[in-house]
Amino acid sequence: MRSSFRSTRRAAPATAVLATLALALGGCSGTDGGSGESGDGASYDVETLLPAVRDAVADEESVHVTLGTLESPDDVEVDVSWGDEPVLAAVTGDRTGAGLEVRRVGGRVYVGGAATKDRWRYLEEDDPRLRGEQGFDAGVVPILLAVDVPTELAALEAGVTEVGEPAADDVAGEEVTRYDVTLDTKAWLAELPEQSIYRVMDVPAELDAELWIDEDSRPVQLAYQVGDDEARSAQVGWSAWGEPVEVEAPEGAKPVR
Repeated sequence: MRSSFRSTRRAAPATAVLATLALALGGCSGTDGGSGESGDGASYDVETLLPAVRDAVADEESVHVTLGTLESPDDVEVDVSWGDEPVLAAVTGDRTGAGLEVRRVGGRVYVGGAATKDRWRYLEEDDPRLRGEQGFDAGVVPILLAVDVPTELAALEAGVTEVGEPAADDVAGEEVTRYDVTLDTKAWLAELPEQSIYRVMDVPAELDAELWIDEDSRPVQLAYQVGDDEARSAQVGWSAWGEPVEVEAPEGAKPVR
């Protein structure tokens, strides 16, 4: 890997798959508005749901994120902390590069893992090549580095136009509350950062989505499917809120020349 981060032939499909995953904040399976009790959590409406989520996340500094489709929800896993010393560790699954890893730690961005047979390279995090400049093929790295959970959820707030009744539900053994929401995708995308994964998408102007939140109003999951097209389904999950994210610089990593 002398001139780019796209260092193996199997890593290349990651960009295309992440483009599909970018729909994850976009919509759902087209179900009618849910109804039911919201358990111990508060009951929200279109005016209060996303502000409550945004405020709950504002008190956190780290989370584990999964991105994928409804059939394969863990195609990409990201541990990210945005506290005083931001760090990130991401790994792609079999459908998105077969173990391509990206680590941001100590002022550097490292790329390697199983997809590169554990040959690691790095760039300083302020290197413009990480943004695809100077003719550098950074692959999926700029998209992964742009993961910014608080900003993404604040942008989602701008796009929500309808919220259904709360319904008690269960996600991975956790008692949660599900809301059906409708999104104005133009308003939502306008609030996202330029490099955001959610900008790489093909969605209709209006989308129906399902959003699950925990008893503290933190998001747990959001999913969609556009009509009967399974290829246009996606799911994003959030877990391990506030847990420490420990990222180590890989041994033997060499700089990109």
